Amino acid sequence: MATLVATPRSRALGFGIRAARKARNLGVRELARLAGVVAQDLSHWESGTRVPKIEQVASTSAPPRRSSPGSRC
Repeated sequence: MATLVATPRSRALGFGIRAARKARNLGVRELARLAGVVAQDLSHWESGTRVPKIEQVASTSAPPRRSSPGSRC
């Protein structure tokens, strides 16, 4: 089994993901559910041992969708 090594860039990205998650008062499991991934993946991203696809980063950083009165969801 390969050893997972964090690079400076992956650690910086992970720090940003963790900071954004904490700023929104979300737990790892909750953000993972919102992003459509398992909590273990999100944990790897935050530690920098794995790097998510750009689409996955966008889904974790997008503001929550809010429906306005009268809109159809």
